[in-house]
Amino acid sequence: MKAQLVLVVAVLAGCAASSEERREEVSRAPIEAARERALTQWKCTEVTGTVLGRTALPMPASYAGPERIQYTIGVEGCGKSMNVVVVCAAGTPCFVAGTDNKQ
Repeated sequence: MKAQLVLVVAVLAGCAASSEERREEVSRAPIEAARERALTQWKCTEVTGTVLGRTALPMPASYAGPERIQYTIGVEGCGKSMNVVVVCAAGTPCFVAGTDNKQ
């Protein structure tokens, strides 16, 4: 009985860790998309990004795909800054939907 309890606890701990890793990986994806846009647009070598906001996009009745999340990412580098809107859906790469192009 004691060995079974230890096994259950170990399995649950493993699930929690992998769930945490997935959340961390998902949260990095929109930042990386925004950073790539800034690096390309500014011809800069180093850019930092911070999540400023996160919103679940409404699903039209005819849409049967995964939930889409819209992120607003603030990026800074080479004396410039801008906000980048990035949309992510499970199982697909994130894409940049727009920027505010403030310099």
